[in-house]
Amino acid sequence: MTPTVRPPNMPLAPVNPDGAELYYEDTGAPQGSDVYKTLILLHGAVFHSAVFRPMLQFAAQHNLRLVALTLRDYPGSTPYTSEEIAALKGDKDSQTNMIKDRGNELAAFLAWFIQKERIPPLSTSFDQDEAAKRADGGLAVLGWSWGNCIMLSLLAHAGELPASQQDTLGKYLRTCIIFDVPLFPWGVPLPTEDGPWNPMSNPNIPPERANEIFLPWVTGYFAHSESALASFEALSSEDILAGLALTSIPDPAPEWQSTQQRMSAEQYAEITDPSVMERSHHLMQNIHHEVYKENTRHALRDAIALPHVRAVLVWCDMSVGETVYAAWHLAHDVANAWSPDGRKVEFKRFRGANHFPHWDQPERTLSLLSEIL
Repeated sequence: MTPTVRPPNMPLAPVNPDGAELYYEDTGAPQGSDVYKTLILLHGAVFHSAVFRPMLQFAAQHNLRLVALTLRDYPGSTPYTSEEIAALKGDKDSQTNMIKDRGNELAAFLAWFIQKERIPPLSTSFDQDEAAKRADGGLAVLGWSWGNCIMLSLLAHAGELPASQQDTLGKYLRTCIIFDVPLFPWGVPLPTEDGPWNPMSNPNIPPERANEIFLPWVTGYFAHSESALASFEALSSEDILAGLALTSIPDPAPEWQSTQQRMSAEQYAEITDPSVMERSHHLMQNIHHEVYKENTRHALRDAIALPHVRAVLVWCDMSVGETVYAAWHLAHDVANAWSPDGRKVEFKRFRGANHFPHWDQPERTLSLLSEIL
């Protein structure tokens, strides 16, 4: 396994028998609280766990413990081996096992962290003031953007985990938050070649041009049709696509300036690793779509394992059109093709948010997440 160069005293968690480790940043338990909730944050592509740092300072005021986890192949965590990279280039079974292993590593991290830190378990009580049940303690996982591929893999294969891990997660895991997810984690091919899609997925855009326009695109604010957003779940695919803006707001007012414009070059360098695109991310994004489709079905529609775990999809209504369409797609599935025994999925619109609200609006974002938990 390729050694990882790390600064001294970095917190690391062992996650597989081959010695792979994940780096994480932890706010620690809120002072004086015995029944806090823990939220594990999974980053997206290029932007690693440091992108969540603006939110960390607000954790204690919401009685939350935040843990920003750096996934494999990103700075501080173990790179993928040559065999793991080869699996991404292999047949569907090889790709399935490679993605499954990443979900298993997340499960291993959760079980390890729960036991090491002795976080409070999930408990329920009756709130007399609200005349309703109240859940305290426990742990939730948030997958942002591409990070949902890893979170859904965990849920999809949780029934195959060692019995001790299944038992631990059953007592602690409460909620999975699907945060502004793009389309490919659903395993759904793009419905049209041209549309509000990631420029790196558009066959009509040369790769060098796609790399150039990706950052302005993904960090912008988009003024989608309010009538389309307001009647979200009732629309056809054609109708929702017609209401999605293809370009971000031109000459934006200060509140709609892109995240890229709000970020210094030093900040961008500190929270990103663009080299991962060529190394592994393009491969992970372009594996056989059935791999992700089956994971989504097992994780959400079938809900065979950990059926008590809530799923909440948060969609940011000024984000790129692809994530709005992805939210519509799952809402349409839940309304029209869901198993009666499927996992309960809730939908939460985040108004005035682009794809990076945890950076642009960290306090407001954590307030929303606290309400969900």
